[in-house]
Amino acid sequence: MTEAASPERPIESLVDDRTSKLLREFGFDPGIPVHDHVQVDFDIAQLKAALFDSDYSNPVTLPFLGQHADSTTPTDIDIRMVVESVRASYETYETEVDGIGVNRYESPEYYVRGYLYQSGCHRAAVPMHVYLRVRGRNEFSAATIQVVFQPSGADPSTPIKYAERGFGQSSCEGPQQRLDPDDASA
Repeated sequence: MTEAASPERPIESLVDDRTSKLLREFGFDPGIPVHDHVQVDFDIAQLKAALFDSDYSNPVTLPFLGQHADSTTPTDIDIRMVVESVRASYETYETEVDGIGVNRYESPEYYVRGYLYQSGCHRAAVPMHVYLRVRGRNEFSAATIQVVFQPSGADPSTPIKYAERGFGQSSCEGPQQRLDPDDASA
């Protein structure tokens, strides 16, 4: 049975088992839907700068363009991430043999952990998880993003779901969160 989308509860679908397992291993919260195929407007050089050239008062941030999760009319929003760590992951493209993946891609994909940039980093940190897929050696093709206003406490084996739109937790149980970097109440 297909559920109709609404501002209160967008349609969600399960992430495939392999990807869900990978995202959980990276640290994504299984109780919070992820936003997939986010437009990526930076390259590997900008990712390196965000990791190595940032300081507290002047962080180098990564931009992501998406939509508000709690808007009745899709509204674009540009959010920025301050990077704490980056992990390279060499994924396999053939089936596993005795539980071990064979034939890995030449270029890695990346897990990026950080937090939502909010007015000079003076507010409480809002954790973010990003899984970047590559196109060639220096470009990213897409991203899977999760913004964690409040950890869900879900069982770690819970399959991860895709959210129809939005970066926040508005489709999860608990208080509705509006993701607006300029909104002091966020």
